Amino acid sequence: MTTESGYGWEGMLGGIVGRMDGRLERDTRPLELVTRPAALALLFLLNIGDVITTRRVLAMGGQEGNPLASQLLTHSLNTLLLVKLALVIGIAVATLLAPARHAVRSARWVWFAVLVYGLVVIWNCGQILAYRLG
Repeated sequence: MTTESGYGWEGMLGGIVGRMDGRLERDTRPLELVTRPAALALLFLLNIGDVITTRRVLAMGGQEGNPLASQLLTHSLNTLLLVKLALVIGIAVATLLAPARHAVRSARWVWFAVLVYGLVVIWNCGQILAYRLG
């Protein structure tokens, strides 16, 4: 079973791929496609980390630095959570359904989003630490 891009689902984690006929072969897909499932999982986990650490910073009297998120917080924290979850699901669906000619580029954008979310979570953790120490 192969996808539109020609890469089989059976080798999503990369390395040695088990073929449908039982033989093994080396995965020759670009690294971005091999690591795409890991990037999507990290993006989801970092999104959860962002929500948790942002809640903590807000509870300590901090402010939301993202203007759009700040507007959503005027409604409720649950509104922000739903929008963030929908955003990550949208990114995942768009990445997985990207046409073959855009698959590597979309995977690279997901890794960029992982970097950005990672920096946000690190920043929030730094704010929490500074509050506790200070």
